[in-house]
Amino acid sequence: MEEYVRQLLEYNPNYDAQLLEKAYLTAEKYHEGQFRKSGEPYIIHPMAVGRILAELGMDEVTIAGGLLHDIVEDTDYSLGQLQVDFGEQIAYLVDGVTKLTNINYESKEEQQAENIRKMFLAMSKDIRVLIIKLADRLHNLRTINYQTPKKIREKCQESLDIYAPLAARLGIYAFKFEMEDICFKNLEPEAYEKLDREMHQRQVRRQGVIDEVIREINKVLKDTGIEYEIYGRQKHYYSIYKKMQFQHKQLDEIFDLTAVRIIVDTVRDCYGVLGAVHTMWTPIPGRFKDYIAMPKPNRYQSLHTTVIGKSGNPFEIQIRTKEMHQVAEYGIAAHWKYKEGISSDDEEVKLAWLRQTIEWQQELKDPGEFMETVKVDLFSNQVFVFTPKGDVMELPAGSTPLDFAFKVHTAVGCKCVGAKVNGKMVPIDYVLQNGEIVDIVTSANSHPNLDWLKIVKTNSAKTKIRQYLKKEASVAAPEKSASAKAKEEADKEAARKEEEARKKAQEEAKKLAQALKKEKRPERTRGVSVKGVSNLMIHFAKCCSPVPGDDIVGYTTKGRGISIHRTDCTNIRALPEVEKLRLIDVSWDDDKSGQEFDAAISLIAEDRKGLFSDVSKVCLDMDIDISGLNAKKDKDGTCTMDLTLSLANTDDIVKVMSRMKQIKGVIDVFRTRS
Repeated sequence: MEEYVRQLLEYNPNYDAQLLEKAYLTAEKYHEGQFRKSGEPYIIHPMAVGRILAELGMDEVTIAGGLLHDIVEDTDYSLGQLQVDFGEQIAYLVDGVTKLTNINYESKEEQQAENIRKMFLAMSKDIRVLIIKLADRLHNLRTINYQTPKKIREKCQESLDIYAPLAARLGIYAFKFEMEDICFKNLEPEAYEKLDREMHQRQVRRQGVIDEVIREINKVLKDTGIEYEIYGRQKHYYSIYKKMQFQHKQLDEIFDLTAVRIIVDTVRDCYGVLGAVHTMWTPIPGRFKDYIAMPKPNRYQSLHTTVIGKSGNPFEIQIRTKEMHQVAEYGIAAHWKYKEGISSDDEEVKLAWLRQTIEWQQELKDPGEFMETVKVDLFSNQVFVFTPKGDVMELPAGSTPLDFAFKVHTAVGCKCVGAKVNGKMVPIDYVLQNGEIVDIVTSANSHPNLDWLKIVKTNSAKTKIRQYLKKEASVAAPEKSASAKAKEEADKEAARKEEEARKKAQEEAKKLAQALKKEKRPERTRGVSVKGVSNLMIHFAKCCSPVPGDDIVGYTTKGRGISIHRTDCTNIRALPEVEKLRLIDVSWDDDKSGQEFDAAISLIAEDRKGLFSDVSKVCLDMDIDISGLNAKKDKDGTCTMDLTLSLANTDDIVKVMSRMKQIKGVIDVFRTRS
C-alpha cells in the first residue's frame, strides 16, 4: 500500500495521502478473495484505474472514486456505507459508474441502453463519472486477451461505438487512440497485421523523411529566438485504416502519415513558426486548419498544415503551445493540471452535446432507438457550422438546415421553410458543409410532414417530427379529406399571395427604373458600370464567378445592392418570370485598375498521386493564386476538383485552362456556371 500511494504522490505531491490510503485499504479489504480472468488478485484492476487517473492529473477525489469504482457492484459494501465512510462526492462518482445489475431486462440491448442512460445522467452533474469509466474501460481493454472470443468482440465493438467516441468528445485523445487500436487489432486481426507489416516496411524511409524535416526546421528556427520542442509522430493504426477505407486510398496516399509536431510557448510563436514553415515548403491548398482561432467544441487547439517536401511527398506539421498540447492529449482532464479543482457549473466544462443527451433520454423510451441516437447523433463524423451570431453548432456529417433548426429549438424546426447559407437561400434538404453560416428562415404556415423524416439526418430531429405528427393526428378531425369549399378557399388564397408577390416585384422594379432615370453619371464600382446609377453596392455572385470578358447582367437584391452574374448562369436562367423584372443592364469598365476577380473552374482527371501538386505548380508558374479548392473522388476512378482562382480576365482563364488540360490524366477542364 505504501509503495502504491507513493507512486500516486509522484504525479502530484499535494494529493491527500490519507484519503488515498483509506480508499486503497477499503478496496483491498472488500475485493479480497476475488480474482481476474488472468488469475491476478482483483485489486490489480482498481489500482490500475487509480494510476491511469493520476497520469491524467485528476484530483484525489476522482482517484479515490477510481479505486472504489467496483466495490458496490462486486462486493457486499453498500452505497450507504460508502457515503458514510467517504462522503457524498465520492459516493456519487462510484454510483454513477456502477452498472444496473440488480434489475431484470428483456434484452442485452435494453441493459446497455439503461447503463448508458444512467452514466449520462450522472456525468451531466459531474463529468468525472465519465473519466473514471473511461479509465476503467481502458484498463479492461489492455487486459482483454484473457476474455473469451465472444466477450472480446462484444467489449471491443462497444468500445468503438461508445467509449472511444466519448473520449474524443472530452478531448482525451490519448484514451481514444489507444482504445481504437486495441479494438482494431481484436476485431480486424488480418487487416491490422497487414497494415502493421506495411508500416514497418516503410518505417526506415518514413523516419528518414521526418529526420530531414526536423533538421530543416531547426536550421530556420534556431536564430528566431523562439523556444520550441520538435518531434515526429506516427498516425495511429485505426485512424489510418479508417481513412484508407473511407477515402478508398492506399497507404502511400495518406497525407498525414508522416507528421511533425512543434510545441512552443505562446500563441504568437505558433503563428511565427507557421510563417517560417510556409516559406520553406509549398502548402497544399485546402489543407491548412486554424484550430487556435476556431477551437473544436472539445477545446482542441492547434495549427495544422500539410506541405509538399523537396521529394514531392506531402507531410503534415502541427503547431501548438504546451498547454494546448496537454488539452489535445488529455482534453477536459487537462484542466485539473492547471487548477486545484473544477466545479460542475464551470463554463469550461458545460458540454452542449451532454445537455442534449439528457433531453433525448426523456424523449426516447425505446432502447434500440436511444442507442441509435447515441451512435449517430453523438459519435458520427461531424460537421461544424456557425449561427448568424458566430456560435459554433456541431451536427453529424450529412445534416441539413432542418437538422440545424431542430437543434436550435423544436419550435424553430417545426416552422422551418428554408435557410440562408452564407447569405444565399437554400432548401431544407441542402447538405451543410464545414464552416458555413446558417440562418434559418421560418414561416407561421409551415409544419412538419412525413417527407421531413426522409430529409433529416439526426435521430433527435426525427423524434421531434414524429412527436409532432402523433400530436397532430390525435387532435385532428376524423374527416378523411377537406371539403370542396375549403379547397376552393385555399386555392384562392394561394392565387392571391402569388398576385401580391408579382405586384410587389413590379413596384420595386418601377422604383428602380425611376432611380435610373434620375441619375446621369455612370457608376464605376469594382470594375463594373451600372447604367446611369451611382452609389449602389456591387458584389460578384459566387455561383458563376464572372470575370472581365464575360457577358454579364445585374440582379437587384433586397438590401445587398446589385449582384453581378454571367448571362449564362444557371441561377439566372432558372429565375421565374416575375423575378426577371429585377434584372438590370451592366457592363465592364474599360479601366479595371489591375483588379483581380475570382473565377470558378472545374477539373476532371484520373485520380492519381501527385495531381494536387501538378495543378498547384501550373498556378504557381503562372503567378495565379488559388483562393479556394474542393476535391472529391468519384466512383469511376476519376477525381473532380473545383478551383477558385484569382484572375484578371477571360484571357487568363483560357490560358490557365489550356495549361491544365496538358496535365497528365486530365480529362476535362471547364468554367463553372453555377
